[in-house]
Amino acid sequence: MSVSLTWDQVNAWRLAQHHLLERAKRADMLDVVSHLCGLHAQLMPAAELALWARVEAVSPTDLATALWDNVYIRSI
Repeated sequence: MSVSLTWDQVNAWRLAQHHLLERAKRADMLDVVSHLCGLHAQLMPAAELALWARVEAVSPTDLATALWDNVYIRSI
């Protein structure tokens, strides 16, 4: 059985999966990154912008803190 979808439906689904239709709560920041399988960027400001687009009330220092806290915790 096949399902017919319009391009608008496909686009809406993809935007929702990437957390771009509704911004997530700040408390869910790490869940968003996990759902995306990470933030991919050559430069840190690009990763910060990608996270900001998906999570409300997030700051550049939040990403750096989460990154380094997570690296430290995993190394223990």
